[in-house]
Amino acid sequence: MTSFWDGDESETVVIHGVDARRETALALLVNIDGDDVWIPKSQIVAGSDVCEAGDSGDLEITAWFAEKEGLDG
Repeated sequence: MTSFWDGDESETVVIHGVDARRETALALLVNIDGDDVWIPKSQIVAGSDVCEAGDSGDLEITAWFAEKEGLDG
């Protein structure tokens, strides 16, 4: 079963214009500004527009993961 993060929204980052290309049981391959990045599903916020392969829109992920991966702007 896929586990999405369901914590405090103040600890999240929203990335706009994301396309989800592929997925595994544990991660989602997304394209952000021309770069493909694997995002662990556990770091995707429940209710994010982008949560499975084929989705496009806003990707909401945990702030600590975004910072770690340099995705926080």
